[in-house]
Amino acid sequence: MIEISTISVLLIAFTVNLLLFKLFVVVKRKRYPNGPFGLPVLGHLPFFGKSPPITFSQWGQKYGDVFRIRMGSWNTVVVNGYEAIKEAAEKTDDAFSGRPEFMTQKLLQEITGEISLAFGPFDDIYLQHRKVVATALRHFTCRKSRFTEDLISEEAVQLVENLLKKSKQEPVDIRENIQYATGSVIYQMLYGRGIDLKEQLNRMVESANKFIKFTGSGNPADVLPWLRYLMPWKITGFRNMNIYVEAIRKGRIENHIRSFSPGNVRDITDTFLAADLQGKNRNERGLTRSRLLNSTADLQGAGFDTSNKSLQWLILYMSMYPEVQECVQHEIDEVIGSGRRIELVDKSRLTYTEATILEVMRMTTIVPFALPKLTIKDTTLGGYDIDKGTVVFFNLHSVSYDKEFWGDPQTFRPERLIDENNKLNTEKCNHILPFGLGRRRCVGEFLARMEQFLLFTNVIRRCRFSKPADESYDMEPDPGLVYSPKPFRVVVEERQ
Repeated sequence: MIEISTISVLLIAFTVNLLLFKLFVVVKRKRYPNGPFGLPVLGHLPFFGKSPPITFSQWGQKYGDVFRIRMGSWNTVVVNGYEAIKEAAEKTDDAFSGRPEFMTQKLLQEITGEISLAFGPFDDIYLQHRKVVATALRHFTCRKSRFTEDLISEEAVQLVENLLKKSKQEPVDIRENIQYATGSVIYQMLYGRGIDLKEQLNRMVESANKFIKFTGSGNPADVLPWLRYLMPWKITGFRNMNIYVEAIRKGRIENHIRSFSPGNVRDITDTFLAADLQGKNRNERGLTRSRLLNSTADLQGAGFDTSNKSLQWLILYMSMYPEVQECVQHEIDEVIGSGRRIELVDKSRLTYTEATILEVMRMTTIVPFALPKLTIKDTTLGGYDIDKGTVVFFNLHSVSYDKEFWGDPQTFRPERLIDENNKLNTEKCNHILPFGLGRRRCVGEFLARMEQFLLFTNVIRRCRFSKPADESYDMEPDPGLVYSPKPFRVVVEERQ
């Protein structure tokens, strides 16, 4: 009897300890981030305010750098601050590298018939896909190839001529000129030099503007899918516009397929065709020709809009801060002079100019959340547990306006990025993240920086921009997938 009682007690004690252990593990696994109070169905969408990046920064001060919200039907985590964003983006297991299947992305995939490099899932095919695209871009932007540098410089000359012809000392809106210059660069890189651009550029600019209007600072139907049934006309308009543009893009690609010669790679589309041919020779599977060629849609959209908005912001800031503009022009005059074309190799010697470009990028943070991420496995961040399938936003605005790091982040001051040796301060420059971090970092970063530098320096060397005396500038951005300046006019004068 004693022996039976002893065994029973031991069994009971073991069972209790096992239950307590399991309970402890469950509780430990559910240590989620804190966050503000939301509403049923809508979650926190009604509380984002006019500027979600600023709202998220304010919530970060209260709830910490990692906090939880809900966007409609999606559990969401917002990550603020450089260290937390870097930790998440550079996780060795790529836990934060997925993409949510928002309605906008589903519509685009339905129209193109293929998975997008930018919006598609993170897997082995994505990594292979990204490698091919990066190689293609590198082929046309390396120092050995003059293709892209010559193209950008030619477009800069044409842009200057158009601006000077248009101005005649009267205030003008130059945004359309910038749109066509940047659009021409990416279009000719993708589909060849010297092609007839007028109709294609008109459609590209029109579709980009409609896409921005459709998405705004975030399309509610992405996180509240039932909204598509309440506003079907909006979805139909978006679909029809993209179908038309996609038909033009596919027409260009079909022309390339018919005229392709492996020994004569003319542009990035040809590079993709050559890579597909090499892949077949190696019996590689997974990355299809169709999916690879769909990369032109990603490059066309991203390459146009970010470069376009960046140059708009740069010229707006030069008009607003004439003393900075004069310092940039003086440095270019001293280092380069007027007798030759500015080249990419000059970038390292134009320290103040590069600091000015970076400071404008910091102040504007034109893609404040990068593209949304999705956790592809259960993971942790900042001591908190985050479940698989959670939408994640990196609030890059919080890095650009970190008062503890920058001191006076609201002040436009390019010299903050220059050290005592008249070199760029690496640590501070690394805290400016217009292209994101990690393996989802923008694949076209080098091209974008190259285009920014060459267009800006060639234009600012010949043109002086000033704010009309009777106008004031609103420097707050218009929200969108890419944040743009509000409509503005400038006076353009030719420098003597």
